[in-house]
Amino acid sequence: MYSLQCVRGLDWCKFMLFYSCFWVHFSCTSELADQPKSEEAGAFITLEPQMTGNTLESILSLYEKNGIVHDSLPKNDVEDANIYSQNNLTYRLGNKIVYRFTYLIDRDTVTVMALLDSLTNYVTGWATVDTVTTNKKVPMEIIELEVLVEPGKLRRYYSTKKYHQTEIKYAYYSREGVFIGDEYTGLIDNEENVWLHPPRSLLLQTLQASPWPFVKVPFAIGHAWNWDPVWHNPKENFEGKIKFWEGPLKNKCAYEFLSKENWIMTDRKTVVECLVGIADCSNRIHDTHLKFWFNPNVGFLKLVFDNIDGSTIILEAIDFDVCD
Repeated sequence: MYSLQCVRGLDWCKFMLFYSCFWVHFSCTSELADQPKSEEAGAFITLEPQMTGNTLESILSLYEKNGIVHDSLPKNDVEDANIYSQNNLTYRLGNKIVYRFTYLIDRDTVTVMALLDSLTNYVTGWATVDTVTTNKKVPMEIIELEVLVEPGKLRRYYSTKKYHQTEIKYAYYSREGVFIGDEYTGLIDNEENVWLHPPRSLLLQTLQASPWPFVKVPFAIGHAWNWDPVWHNPKENFEGKIKFWEGPLKNKCAYEFLSKENWIMTDRKTVVECLVGIADCSNRIHDTHLKFWFNPNVGFLKLVFDNIDGSTIILEAIDFDVCD
């Protein structure tokens, strides 16, 4: 389940304080062996997991369905809204990742504009800078992923036993600091795999039919795994920008870890060691593709989606906050 909230202008001073904390330049290098780990280089976040094992082994059990290993809670145990988050090894409660959002058509970057109703300030859809409209247009550039400590909207609709996932929120902002909206969805994180819903509001609904962020142990170059999801149509079609199809869309997705690379956060003198992987999905309409950079202590730092409508969507981390 996901939804957009009413758009409100953020207090500029508060946003700039927030934004300055999160705006960090990333660059990438494959020279893993030559990367200095001295005090001058600052913090070095390795691929070695900082948390291991199931901390709730006596309570939670695991089961596999369609290639994904889920957490399962026995029926006679007391419900806890965060029970499926307490054994997370990567996306722990309170963690945040802030992404820069880029949208490309035919390899050309397109500025994505959120359309605001002139009277209510509600988001009515997406547009480009050339779209003629009487509504206000606000460019979107920042997407923040937050692992919710307090239960959000999903817990109001589903019981804990029926929703075996960690609840997360994606919040959207313009480059000027205007809050555009948010959506609530979930992820699965345990000692066997990490599986993540991508953002899928409005124009981003095209990610419904692309490979989703998904990694399985062992976290090692050459490891490969499969996932065969079945997708249904997006809920809405904004000015013909969302591709539709008839009936269920069956996919065959093949994932693999290909290499290691270091992400260098120059402003913070932090280096994050990443596994780089790909996912290729085939279906009867249009093949899709994902390239991802993943660290088991931070999460997905970069995601490059080649989508069913021919577009490319890039989410590139500009900062993160990892809780103990």
